[in-house]
Amino acid sequence: MIGTCNGLLCLLRPNERHDIVVIKPVTREAIAVDLPSTWYYGRNEATYSFGYHPATGQYKIVHVPSYEPARLDAVRVLTLGDDDGPGAWREVPAPAGSSCFLRFGLVSVGGVTYWVTEDAERIMSFDLMDERVAPVESPPMPVSLVPMKVQLPAVPSR
Repeated sequence: MIGTCNGLLCLLRPNERHDIVVIKPVTREAIAVDLPSTWYYGRNEATYSFGYHPATGQYKIVHVPSYEPARLDAVRVLTLGDDDGPGAWREVPAPAGSSCFLRFGLVSVGGVTYWVTEDAERIMSFDLMDERVAPVESPPMPVSLVPMKVQLPAVPSR
């Protein structure tokens, strides 16, 4: 499973047809699309995300062709739902020094796909409307690497 939104399921079928299928279970409609040209890295569902942009009404499949450890030169995106059917995979350049830590996964929320960089110090984003890759600007968050000991209150006996 790559992802789900608005009642649609997006699935990678590497063992059957080596493609991606988007299914609407309620009506049993389905559309299949070929994997992007990065076929070797394209057989891992962790490198994909499925999202919807509410302003454009478009569904998009985002492919982050990365392996660990690796730099990320570009993101691939395919738009679904055009009148002529799915378009072709397009390549969108990523800023210099971009990377992806696949173990943290990809997530699409509110028209944007997010992932964590390899060094786990930044979050990257891909805007489904503007089709741009950019780091997320956020204030630094203190993270304790030492587990904190928490004293739990005693549970009263009955």
